[in-house]
Amino acid sequence: MVTGFFICSAVPIYALSAVGSQSDVEIQVEDCLRYAEQMGLKIDRVFEDKGFSALDNNRPCYSKLLEAAKAGDTIIVSSAGSIHRNMLTLKSLEAKYNLIFLDRAGN
Repeated sequence: MVTGFFICSAVPIYALSAVGSQSDVEIQVEDCLRYAEQMGLKIDRVFEDKGFSALDNNRPCYSKLLEAAKAGDTIIVSSAGSIHRNMLTLKSLEAKYNLIFLDRAGN
């Protein structure tokens, strides 16, 4: 959620395409990269999980993202449903990280 201006050296992107979904990870990443460029943010890493449910905590790149990110870090995601579909987990992630959801950022 974008709440104001923030200063960070580099930010990660997370993208997910679920099992049986037509959602394209590459399009999500391109949208996140475009947003980062518009906002003057440098991308640190791109984490992509393909063929997983956003309810699953055992996604390989999701786990790597959470291992790499520190409290307060900014993470760019195309939508809240891409990072997690459990509302309690999502609220916990929002409390720990500065999550930017493109579908809420007016893009």
